[in-house]
Amino acid sequence: KNDFLAFLCRMFSRVVRSLQRSTIAHPLIRKPGFFRFFAGTPAKRNMLIVVCVEGCHGSGKSELCRQFAADGFTVLDEGFLSMPSFNLHPQTLVMESIWISNWFERLLRIQQEDQLSGGPGDKILIADRSPYSAVYYAGKNGHLLEPVIRQQIADLKVQADIHIFTTLVEVEKELLWQRIQDRLRREPERAKYNEGSRDWMEVTYAWYANRDFDFVVENNTGSIHQLKKRLVAELCDRVHKFKDLSPSSEKRMSRIAMDTVEELKC
Repeated sequence: KNDFLAFLCRMFSRVVRSLQRSTIAHPLIRKPGFFRFFAGTPAKRNMLIVVCVEGCHGSGKSELCRQFAADGFTVLDEGFLSMPSFNLHPQTLVMESIWISNWFERLLRIQQEDQLSGGPGDKILIADRSPYSAVYYAGKNGHLLEPVIRQQIADLKVQADIHIFTTLVEVEKELLWQRIQDRLRREPERAKYNEGSRDWMEVTYAWYANRDFDFVVENNTGSIHQLKKRLVAELCDRVHKFKDLSPSSEKRMSRIAMDTVEELKC
């Protein structure tokens, strides 16, 4: 019996090698890591560092995400998921639970697709909001979601090498209210999200103020570019490999300079 199993393993290995060398096989089959699970040598997992930007509406989190995108980071905005439409308000316990599941699935798919395509390996993602925001938007039963989210994040760190960090963009309360009013004048359609209500802002502001975050950055003065630089400096200092994986301007300029030198040599 053991000899027969060994024979089958040898035959399977030959088939795998033949398929990977084949020029007519489906491109996915020839991707690095496709057969490693079956061959008994699991592919190395790509590490993901996910920095979630949180804050009250009007705090500048979306602008900060756009600044990260402009500087070469991969950004997932809060609308990247195609949420199903049911006979439920989107901000209910059930719908927010679905949103959370989709949020985590998105990360796992990104990691898996990068591995199967032989992508660049470890990477950084910037996310507009974290799963914890669902705790607030799910209403009175939202607290039921928090321990589940916390355990899911812990499991992903250990089991999938996905490391999730939360960042609060903090603004002084009166300044925040002024910015909300200014934005409503520019974008009056935001009133349908209750953004014109001072009471709504107070409740939201208090919820964020009473939570713990991995990072807190103040956005009272200065530019969004300066805010992003301060946050990146903290991330580089406290998050393993963030500096190495960061597509900073200095690294991009260095690569451009090296490419230019090589072209001149040619």
